[in-house]
Amino acid sequence: MCDYGDYVEKMGTEKGIAQGMEQGLFLSLSSLMENMKVDLHEAMKLLNISEDEYDHYAKMMK
Repeated sequence: MCDYGDYVEKMGTEKGIAQGMEQGLFLSLSSLMENMKVDLHEAMKLLNISEDEYDHYAKMMK
């Protein structure tokens, strides 16, 4: 049986992983834009980011 503490820990871990992945993509987008002189849309295409997520990352880059 799973207790509440294990559940909370699991949820925190999953949230931390998701935030880390998002931050990694943000840094990758920034690096591509700066070093390769591409715009945000092209950088997202190069990183195979789903078009469904374009608005989310566009807001992050502002």
